[in-house]
Amino acid sequence: MANRTIASTHMNATSSRANTVLIIELTQVTTYAGKEGRKPSVITLVDPAGSEKDEQINKSMSALRNVISALADKASGKLKKGQLIPYRDSKLTRLLQNALGGSSKTIMICAVSPASSNYEETLSTLRCADRAKKIMNHAEINEDPTEKLLNQLKRENERLKALLGGQGVATGGGPNGAGGSAVSEAERMRIVENHKKEIAAIEKALEEEEAAKQAAKQAAERAKEAARDEGLRRFRQEMDRIKTLIQTLESQLAGNDASLTVGDLSVVESHTRRGGDCLKEAVDYLSSKHTTQAGGVVR
Repeated sequence: MANRTIASTHMNATSSRANTVLIIELTQVTTYAGKEGRKPSVITLVDPAGSEKDEQINKSMSALRNVISALADKASGKLKKGQLIPYRDSKLTRLLQNALGGSSKTIMICAVSPASSNYEETLSTLRCADRAKKIMNHAEINEDPTEKLLNQLKRENERLKALLGGQGVATGGGPNGAGGSAVSEAERMRIVENHKKEIAAIEKALEEEEAAKQAAKQAAERAKEAARDEGLRRFRQEMDRIKTLIQTLESQLAGNDASLTVGDLSVVESHTRRGGDCLKEAVDYLSSKHTTQAGGVVR
């Protein structure tokens, strides 16, 4: 914050020219019955630049006002057909896209002044805030299917425990309470059976999802292993070819065959680039050995 860019204008000697954005990512992990669920969320804290009217000074704030106006028109049904919300006009609006009209809860704090010298800026800020009030967000929990099923299973278990404990079921008003108790007990048993079926269905869905995850993981591991085996097979084939070439050259050197040329060695060297640097040393050794046997001259 100490290095934040500021500059003077005719209205504000310390006008901020920078937007400060702090993004905090949180992930809530819950475990139930051996199953793990995750619920991610993001907190975005923004301290925007000054709100002077000069668009050349604060282009991002101008783009933010345009986005707020477009979203307010959309909420009131005044947005023209085919007109898009200009989120891409600045980096600030792209970062705040989810906070403005997306899946989030947004709080906007406006800084105003009672001084008459700041009347126009205060009025402009209040008008912008009034438009921002019309924006409709649709906050939804970022819950994966496993987490959703886990929560549903928890709720069903709690309801079942309450029913088994005699809670939430009204007793009847028959003679001596006998008739009412019989009806209540039958109703309780019916509800308990229904809940047992629902819980069994949820547990089955969880097991199927876990089995699908394991199958996908095993398939990925098999594909990775197959690719590794294929690479190893090709490497061994290349090593066998290089070994054959080296044996051929050694046989030529053993027979003092001076017809070995640099081109023959370059063929082996090109193969060693694919086979590994260790075989390059073998080629260098053969080259120096052949140079010595041919009287220091290699054609």
